[in-house]
Amino acid sequence: MKSRYFHFKRLGGPEVLELAEETIGEPGPGEIRVRHEAVGLNFTDINLRRGDHPEPPVFPHRIGQEAAGIVDAVGAGVGGFAPGDRVAYAFRPPAAYCEARLIDADKAVPVPDWVSLEAAAASLLKGITAEFLTHRAHDVRPGENVVFYAAAGGVGQIACRWLVARGANLIPVVGSRHKAQIVRDVTGCSRVLVMGEDDIVAAVREMTDGAMADVVYDSLGAVSFDTSLACLRRRGLLVAFGAASGQIAPVAPIRLAVEGSLFMTWARIGDYTATRDELLQSAQRVFEAARDGTIRLDPAQVFSFDDAVGAHAALESGRLTGASVLRLGR
Repeated sequence: MKSRYFHFKRLGGPEVLELAEETIGEPGPGEIRVRHEAVGLNFTDINLRRGDHPEPPVFPHRIGQEAAGIVDAVGAGVGGFAPGDRVAYAFRPPAAYCEARLIDADKAVPVPDWVSLEAAAASLLKGITAEFLTHRAHDVRPGENVVFYAAAGGVGQIACRWLVARGANLIPVVGSRHKAQIVRDVTGCSRVLVMGEDDIVAAVREMTDGAMADVVYDSLGAVSFDTSLACLRRRGLLVAFGAASGQIAPVAPIRLAVEGSLFMTWARIGDYTATRDELLQSAQRVFEAARDGTIRLDPAQVFSFDDAVGAHAALESGRLTGASVLRLGR
């Protein structure tokens, strides 16, 4: 089977993405072969392409962490999957920007009938990220003051809906007035803070009657780090999970003490889906939350697979809201 795929041979803008072709063989023991119907777009793909990941890429380097499609072959010893099954996955190392591939069966998640493959590709990584951030990195309790940056993004919209459903006092932060209206519509929050227009720290103090935030979720990185710490109450928690604006500069631990005995973690999906049981339980929680209407998984933007360069440019521009996918033309 022939499969086209994207890779890059140097760091840079969207233009460094190149199409290539390979032959995909039969699955080995414990593997399945998946024909992709849709591939998820994530800002972590951009971070990787431009060199903002902690691990420098070795060239040529593949790209993409999540996709969904149809199993068309299974290897020896694989139980629970058969040709024709609908599956999705989200894992590293990146290589999901392709038409078909072999993966370990243990990395695949069955997609229930009530979730489209486009929705699964758009939102499995984002949904699992929202799940572990709000349920396990910190188990948000009713009444807690929660600041969430990039609230209009793919992870943000899922996480913020979940936080509202869990009874949090949500304080969403976005990058533009247009995105603020989207978040108001999605979450029902009457007030959404806009970076560059609002004094974020002062607004958090006002909105919490001086109590400040119990937890701040920050995927922006360098541009928001100082503000995030300043928004926290004494012994509050900063959960960093991305670096859309670049990596956070090294921090001396004593700073956390000086600013209120604060806690900080950088939460990665791989450490919260390290076992098969963790992966399946997280995915099931995401799909069930979609089924009961707590969260929404459908992509807001759909691009052609061949237009991965244009999709990256649109995502990196900050113009997009919600989740996006690359659709394969079959």
